[in-house]
Amino acid sequence: MTGDSSGASSGAPAVSPDGVTSVAPPSEAPTRVIEALHPVAQRPEDTCPQPVAGRSSSVPRRGRGAAVALAVGVGALAGVGIAAALTSGFGLLKAGGDGQVSATTVAQRAEAEQAPSEVDVDAEQEPAPSTIELSLENAADREAIGTFVSNFTEVGQGITAQSHYERTDSPDQQTVTDMVLYLEYHMMGNANDHVSAVDADDPLAAEGYAYRVDATYLIDRIARQFDVTVSADQLPYTISDGNKGAVEGNWFYFATSVEGWQSMGVPYTTSLTDIGDNRYEVAFDVYRPADGVKPVDVLLRVYGWPLADMLDAVGASDTPIYSATATIEAYLNDDGDVTFHLLRMN
Repeated sequence: MTGDSSGASSGAPAVSPDGVTSVAPPSEAPTRVIEALHPVAQRPEDTCPQPVAGRSSSVPRRGRGAAVALAVGVGALAGVGIAAALTSGFGLLKAGGDGQVSATTVAQRAEAEQAPSEVDVDAEQEPAPSTIELSLENAADREAIGTFVSNFTEVGQGITAQSHYERTDSPDQQTVTDMVLYLEYHMMGNANDHVSAVDADDPLAAEGYAYRVDATYLIDRIARQFDVTVSADQLPYTISDGNKGAVEGNWFYFATSVEGWQSMGVPYTTSLTDIGDNRYEVAFDVYRPADGVKPVDVLLRVYGWPLADMLDAVGASDTPIYSATATIEAYLNDDGDVTFHLLRMN
């Protein structure tokens, strides 16, 4: 901070800090007055109240001793003002009942301002203990996890076990399309009875659409597997004339013929880590089943078996074709069975 410290002219009366004029006795030489240092003007939000000094007496000063005392007092007042501006955090200090700065007030206010944010951050970052406890030592748990993961290892388009996926509340259009493509393969490969062939007299048959499914059912499947909400107007897509989807009335039509396709792989879960909030990190190896094995041909119970037994059941070799990781969230479906949301893939 800077201030003006020039002295008064020899022919003018001296002025005290509060504006009271004092006249030097004629028998003595005029005394030089040092004006108070004032802090540089600050933004309105940075100003802080300064301690108020008592008003000076109107009695004329007596000689050099009085001038020195006044200069020292003014200097001290300026020093307190500067120190308060430098150490108050711009507005935290107040004058106490005796006009003195309260350091305790500064500490209390600083602590009050910092404490709530620290508590809130800690509370948001701490996951709750999982209420659905899973273990790979339990065959039913292993089967449930393997069955869910197999949905993504057996498909050949959309979100697969080789994709990079991260759940968001509002997925972009490409991600929604990948979810739809995944479910087309999943439903067709597992002979889902909600899917039906498009009749020849259906106007969309002439446009190349081969199958249809209730749009509400498809939206529900996306919510159940990915824990996101999409609308019917997000479902249509066009990749090519032979790979497209459209919504007409209450139906979602798609053109891709995916009947009788080979399963792309069966998973075996190698590790399971509980990270709280019923969320689990899983790692798994994927094995290629024998030629001609379709997803619908694989019995779900094999995913709860030991590795050698599972591989033997699907005619796979003991060499995995790739490994992957995922984050899944356990919940109970309408029947009370454990199922999962996919939160992350790789």
